[in-house]
Amino acid sequence: MTEEFRLETFADLKILQEIQEAFSSATGLAAVFADEQGNHLGEGSNFSKFCNHIRDFPEGRESCRLSNYLASQIAFREKEPFIYKCHSGLTDMVVPIIVDSNLVGMMLAGQIRCIDEEFPTIEKMPSRFEWQTHHEFYPHYEEIEVLSRIRIESAARAMFLMANYIVQKSIAEMTQQKLNKQNRRLLKEIRTRHELENALREAELKALQHQINPHFMFNVLNSISRLIALGESDKAQEVLAAFTKMLRYSINDGDDI
Repeated sequence: MTEEFRLETFADLKILQEIQEAFSSATGLAAVFADEQGNHLGEGSNFSKFCNHIRDFPEGRESCRLSNYLASQIAFREKEPFIYKCHSGLTDMVVPIIVDSNLVGMMLAGQIRCIDEEFPTIEKMPSRFEWQTHHEFYPHYEEIEVLSRIRIESAARAMFLMANYIVQKSIAEMTQQKLNKQNRRLLKEIRTRHELENALREAELKALQHQINPHFMFNVLNSISRLIALGESDKAQEVLAAFTKMLRYSINDGDDI
């Protein structure tokens, strides 16, 4: 997946951390945001001792990631929250975060036991971490809170609303940033084109001046000569004086006439 379609591109990780902590405080559930492959983004909030201990084992951590990923694919296909039994048998929920028909990440919560045993188990897991073979896990498992189905479904709905708010807000901000960038580029292009047009007009004027000046001088001098030949010496002197002033003005102001 390109950088353009990653959750980190659409939302600040610090803000995501604050959101998941607020959600955990309100519901008592564990929560964490993850990328589209199921890898956690930052630290999880309110994680149980049981799950933290599982993640201490490389194979346990990979089972968690794979369980997250497979559940997110189902949620992505259905475009709604998915509640399921994870690889360790706990009840979890996942909300897909979708942008332009792309799965950019997910919000995960749960790590609880449910009174009802109706939630589906993730299938097609190539391997599962067998925590039952480690006796130290049992006390931690017994500490996990047991919730009713209705509380779990209500929490999943709240997650869905939060995730959608994040996406819509982030898309609006990114769209505005793109528009601002396009406007800046357009203004720069207009300014560059204006400068080029001015330079072209100036070059054309200079070329015209260089073309006209010799003819103009010849015509003035020829006119003065004719005035003298006609006996209009006073008029010739007046024209010559004006022409002299004009030349002096032209020299003082540089090349432009």
